[in-house]
Amino acid sequence: MEDLIKLTAGNFNFANMRNRIRPEDAPLIPFPGLYQTDLTMIDGSQKSEMKSDQPAAQGGLINFTKQQKIASYITDFLVTEALAIYVDILICFLGLPTNTIRV
Repeated sequence: MEDLIKLTAGNFNFANMRNRIRPEDAPLIPFPGLYQTDLTMIDGSQKSEMKSDQPAAQGGLINFTKQQKIASYITDFLVTEALAIYVDILICFLGLPTNTIRV
């Protein structure tokens, strides 16, 4: 129980959980709250348009770096989630026990 409390502690923007949950560690079920927080911070802290005479809708410049970061977070979430679903299906297909949880 202590390990779980340490893992989910909100210290340093959930640093312990972020270090444990990575797409490379898949299969696992991603925690949407971390991704949502990151996406909210990226969206709120960076401008969507670069300095230009025209807005992006009229041919101005968009902040491509911001869009890349957003796409990267969404891709990480989807890949991690897809691998977790694939492994779950494979475990069910092979008839392996599903009561082993890795923390």
